[in-house]
Amino acid sequence: MVLVLLVLRLKKSEVIIDGKIKQYSYLKENKDIKTVRLIFNNFIQLGSSRYVTQYLANNGIKTVNNKFFYDKSVKAILRNPVYCTADKDSFDYFKQKNSDICFNKTDFHKNLGIMAFNRHNLQYENKFNQKSKWVIALEKHERIISGKD
Repeated sequence: MVLVLLVLRLKKSEVIIDGKIKQYSYLKENKDIKTVRLIFNNFIQLGSSRYVTQYLANNGIKTVNNKFFYDKSVKAILRNPVYCTADKDSFDYFKQKNSDICFNKTDFHKNLGIMAFNRHNLQYENKFNQKSKWVIALEKHERIISGKD
C-alpha cells in the first residue's frame, strides 16, 4: 500500500481492529480512478504489467507527481484488492484462499468494495503475508474491477 500512496492521491481513514487503530486509504480523485481503471483494462487486454507500463509511457500518462509509472507501481496497483468489487466471485476467491472474511456471502454485492487488512508482513519490509492471513472487510468506495476479472 505504501507504493500506491506515493503514486495516487488517496483519502485516509481509520478503523479499529482488535483494539488497534489501523489506517487505510482509498481513491478520492476522479482522474486517479480513471487512471487505475485504464491500468486494469489494459492489463486484461495486454496480459502483462510491463506492457501496461509501456502503454502508459507511450501515451504520456503520468503519476500525480508528473513522473512516469514504474512497473513495480503498476504491479502494486494490480495486486491491491481495494479496487475490487465485493461480489460473489471475489467472496469465493478470498474464501478459497482461506482469508478471514468478516461478512457473509449475502453481504457481498456490487455497491460495496473490498478492504484487505493484515496484507503486509511487518517483520520484513516490502513482503506480503499469505492471503490466508488477510482480513477482508467490506467498504463503501469506488470499485474498479469485478471479482471475475
